[in-house]
Amino acid sequence: MRRVMLKKIIKVTNISQREKTVARYMQEVNDIQKAGITLRELFKMGLTAGIGGLTAMGGRHFLPNLAEAASVGLISPPCNKPWTELLPIPKACLSVGSNVGPTPEKGKCDEKQTLWNPGLNDFDDFEEARNEEHQRWDELGGLDACTKYELMTKEVGWNFYSTVEYPAFNSRVWTYVDMNSDAVGVLRINAHYGEPVLMRMYNGLPKDNNDNQGFGINQCTPHLHNAHNPPESDGGPTRF
Repeated sequence: MRRVMLKKIIKVTNISQREKTVARYMQEVNDIQKAGITLRELFKMGLTAGIGGLTAMGGRHFLPNLAEAASVGLISPPCNKPWTELLPIPKACLSVGSNVGPTPEKGKCDEKQTLWNPGLNDFDDFEEARNEEHQRWDELGGLDACTKYELMTKEVGWNFYSTVEYPAFNSRVWTYVDMNSDAVGVLRINAHYGEPVLMRMYNGLPKDNNDNQGFGINQCTPHLHNAHNPPESDGGPTRF
């Protein structure tokens, strides 16, 4: 007796139109990468070039679906007035005389800090994640010698477009906020060689891992530039 094996073919029919559009949009992103189109070239096209323009750069097999994706709100609207506003200059954070909450220590501070968390409308108990001691703490004079800053990572509304054309088109982004000034986004700390800085960073990102706007995890590794930043005090893999 010969056994006949039949392959059952199941046709998926419950994929929503939105899911199909997302899949086509992601395929378009892959096509852009395969075509070797640079970010500069995309900017030159204003990110809104028609099919003909993109096809000319990417080849005859490049069939973009930007217009279709835009029609269902998957991407931001086109900016019809590009390069009309100056790029923002990072604002300087405002130092404080003393930190709110537990006094910073050479090692990990085990005392919790109950703090009003702006943006989430509730009180949170913050516990220090750092486990290693600050480098050269005693040599540089300890806490009294440090210029102190307090920052928070949180979700805020951010308009990437011209405020004239789209005055209220805010996206939700996770970024840095200075707790003592109006500085938001990429922040600047006015530091000087030989003068230690102590920065307390609160993690005010959404507690629920599912509330991540489709990307990332609600943990942060703050990273500083243009200074001597020892690894135990500067964000990196597994150093939250």
